[in-house]
Amino acid sequence: GGGASSSGGGASSSGGGASSSGGGASSSGGGASSSGGGASSSGGGASSSGGGTAGSGGGTAGSGGGTAGSGGGAAGATVVVSAVGDIDGTAGVNASNIVFNAPNEYQAVLTLGDNSYQSNYTSFTSGWGRLKTKMYASTGNHDYSYLSSYDTAVSGAAGGKTAGGKYYYSFNLGEWHLIALDSSASDFNTANGTQITWLKADLAANTKKCVLAYWHHPRWSSSSNHGNQTQATAAWAALYAGGADVVLGGHDHDYERFGPQDPQQNADTVKGITEYVVGTGGASFYGISSTLQPNSKFTQNTKNGILKLTLKPNGWDSVFVPNGGAATLDAASGTCH
Repeated sequence: GGGASSSGGGASSSGGGASSSGGGASSSGGGASSSGGGASSSGGGASSSGGGTAGSGGGTAGSGGGTAGSGGGAAGATVVVSAVGDIDGTAGVNASNIVFNAPNEYQAVLTLGDNSYQSNYTSFTSGWGRLKTKMYASTGNHDYSYLSSYDTAVSGAAGGKTAGGKYYYSFNLGEWHLIALDSSASDFNTANGTQITWLKADLAANTKKCVLAYWHHPRWSSSSNHGNQTQATAAWAALYAGGADVVLGGHDHDYERFGPQDPQQNADTVKGITEYVVGTGGASFYGISSTLQPNSKFTQNTKNGILKLTLKPNGWDSVFVPNGGAATLDAASGTCH
């Protein structure tokens, strides 16, 4: 299978002007940029309202993280999920409204860390907290500053903190195996660490065709703020070896989609992993470097919103859905390995 392919033509602008180039130049300020084949659409990608309801659990605790649960969606079903990180303020609540106002459309909610920038988790609780029965949360560095508040905020979620006290776990949705990782933990950036050892075993035991993993610190990013995160090297290598298809991250306050690539950042349409950075949950936007990272297909840093993923038995469709009903951006699709 192949990784993400874009549909449509050129980049759609929402603010600071869109730039489109064949070779990969992007804007260092605002607006959406597209390089190579990364297209955006004003219509935006296929969606599904089917796929079963969200389950009540993300797996029970094992000796490391959580063992695979059954999440939601019957085998063979198409499942629609939302994903976003770096959640803050009114814009964070408005992003949650996209899902809250379409209860039959989204079967699961993935949070990509930094669920709050204040210890009281007010905007998270008033927004995404309404969706805990279908929420599978992950931690970020800001959550680590208020871990007890985070635990309270995600208590009762479908996935968040395991009974064994870990913030990494896995679960199944339809024909997809999903893995939430804890990229702020000390055992995340070592190949022999407890978390990566658990990850390798979890991948080896997986029986689903398609695999999606998510955590806070993105391995690859064209942001002029944080950029590439080397602490994710071991996780990316394990996921590549284990046949993963999609990785989601946040941390940089922008949206970016990459084409499929290997652990050395080489384009790889056979086994490569497609990465999305979705740090558009309301925190102040970061700049985007004038030189994009290799294989970057689309960037934007002017619109808050969510990534909508339609997880099909053999692949996925993706589209960025901005807050407030604005035209969707960057419709793409991919096929599982």
